Amino acid sequence: MVSPVPMQDPARKPKKSLERQIQANSKIAAHGAFEFADKPEPEPIMRPDEPNDNAGRAGRASYLSLTHSRDFLALAFQNRAGSGKNDNEKPGKECFNRSMAPWDGDISLFQYPSREWAFLFAAPMLVSMLFKSTPAPKLVGKLSPMLDYFDYHEEFELTDEEIRVLLKTGKKFILAFQPHGVISFVGFCAGINAPEDLRCIKTAVASVLLKVPILKHVLGIFGLIDASASSMRRHFKNDGIDGCIVLYVGGIAELFKSSRKEERIYLSGRKGFIKVALREGVDVVPAYLFGNTSVLTVWKFGPLAALSRRLQTSVTYYWGKFYLPIPRDETLIYARGKPLGLPHIPEPTQEDVDKWHAIYCKEVTALFDKYKEKCPMYKHKTLFID
Repeated sequence: MVSPVPMQDPARKPKKSLERQIQANSKIAAHGAFEFADKPEPEPIMRPDEPNDNAGRAGRASYLSLTHSRDFLALAFQNRAGSGKNDNEKPGKECFNRSMAPWDGDISLFQYPSREWAFLFAAPMLVSMLFKSTPAPKLVGKLSPMLDYFDYHEEFELTDEEIRVLLKTGKKFILAFQPHGVISFVGFCAGINAPEDLRCIKTAVASVLLKVPILKHVLGIFGLIDASASSMRRHFKNDGIDGCIVLYVGGIAELFKSSRKEERIYLSGRKGFIKVALREGVDVVPAYLFGNTSVLTVWKFGPLAALSRRLQTSVTYYWGKFYLPIPRDETLIYARGKPLGLPHIPEPTQEDVDKWHAIYCKEVTALFDKYKEKCPMYKHKTLFID
């Protein structure tokens, strides 16, 4: 390795000994011979107060090598630029490449990580892309510390035992959750706290969530299906709890209505689930998730917000405690109402859909007004339906 050369002031003419050294090194580089390659690398300079450990020595040696390489390149390039036969000759690419030739070993420091490390990091994503997500109700039950982090409560007008009775009589239902929030921590807590036999109910989500590597397996432990009408109709053909679904009615559009100051849900234009329920003879159970819109705050403007709406998934910035993406440890309430009693209408008219949609809106508002006093962040709020 070439001895390090100190950086010179461009305004000052270098000493003759330094000029001769630069010229000699440049000629060696041009002819492809590097006579100093076999010489041992000089020991890095150490201060008396520095620890004499191998890791520290290796780090300082790499740093000094890179620094000296930079200084030599600058001086060598400057020297070769001014050594042409013609004073008007400009330094070319060939000159610069020859000047860099002896220092390939130092430049290779920037090639980290290696192929092995790159493959190691990419392997989990590749595996996730190849395999579908699998529901894991028992694993969901192991997430009970989340219930302790939040002040979680449940208010049921339709109890778990009443649900079991309905299922035995062949009834099926859509458990309609609102609001969506940035991340539905109330929905997570509801799944964690549910009895194991009712924890198997699937959640209908945007199709993109079923394709995103890693994320589809993390959320997939709760059991996910596509929220399209055709997918839900196929799911309703199953018996018992397997023929029921959880549906976030407002979807990703409702995410951007989250606010700690006011409560808005996206519902006026969401009538498709009522139409599907009437056609399939499936009842609808309204539920309100207090806390979903307050534990996290979402950035509602800019290109990321527009991209989130387009992709139907949250890729925008959100924050909670300490302005970090950590949810605030506030009161969460899962309020579940009674079934609406929808009839089975194979070919519902628009009047039928509008009638039962209006009933659903009325029941959701009643749930909110009845239980908001039990949630400190919601006492002052009025529910607006957009």
